[in-house]
Amino acid sequence: LNPGPTGFDIGSQVDRRAAFYEADKTGLKVVSKRLLRVFAARKEFGMLVLNNVFVNNVKYGDKTLLDGVPIASKSEVMSSGGEPYFIGSVVAVYLLEPMLIKIINKVFGREIQNTRIYLFDDGAAVSETERLIGLYDPSLSEDQMMDLVIELSERTKAELLFDKNSQVNTFALEGTKAVFSVGMVPNSNYLAAHVSQVPYYILGISIAIIAISQFERWLGHPWIVSEHELIRAAIEQDLRSKIDEEMKKRKAACLLQIVASDASLLSPSDVAASATSMPPLTVQDVEGTDTVETVEL
Repeated sequence: LNPGPTGFDIGSQVDRRAAFYEADKTGLKVVSKRLLRVFAARKEFGMLVLNNVFVNNVKYGDKTLLDGVPIASKSEVMSSGGEPYFIGSVVAVYLLEPMLIKIINKVFGREIQNTRIYLFDDGAAVSETERLIGLYDPSLSEDQMMDLVIELSERTKAELLFDKNSQVNTFALEGTKAVFSVGMVPNSNYLAAHVSQVPYYILGISIAIIAISQFERWLGHPWIVSEHELIRAAIEQDLRSKIDEEMKKRKAACLLQIVASDASLLSPSDVAASATSMPPLTVQDVEGTDTVETVEL
């Protein structure tokens, strides 16, 4: 707890007063600009979040919180047909630098190395020299970081994110109009640890992989496939015709052997009688559709 601000008139300072009036006007939670803490052992930034509460002035205009009046947001009072009347404000104070350090250490541990992280207030009413509200540098102690953010407090966002390899991510605070961004700037040690020492080998391997993939695509091209199918069909047709011709000859030879063996069992007079009365013999293929050869006995 910090009992120092007890009784402090937030309307006595411009930035605190502006945040209060905006909360009263909009009925929304309002995040103030960065503020130098009034009662603090060292120079540091804080930020107020104000959530004003209202009562229905028609019903409870002569009542106070001690009378147990029902409080609500401004929109809730208006939606019920009442006349909103400000009766109090819930104010939260955030110590920006300690909060940023603790969040990063808890989420990432010591995974972040060789990188400085900045936290900016991107609100529309914030000037360029007031945007920096916190920073994190794993090479510094917590006290050093708290001193450095005050030292750099008037630097603009563009000045702090000067490095071409810096990255920025922006996010909005739900339920408010506040917008913040996180900027990450790697130092020379980070780049040295993440840059390959053999770039030409990597380039050569990459080109080889691309060439192989393109060759595989060429093999699967419709023109190549269709030509392959035509050649295979021609070869199959040629083999089929040769095999069919050979099968026809073998069928005819087998039939002649059968007829000859049957004829050897007959007497000469029976053979002569059969020869004069037997019609020409036609040999067909296995389906019985195509004539292969005609043999006259």
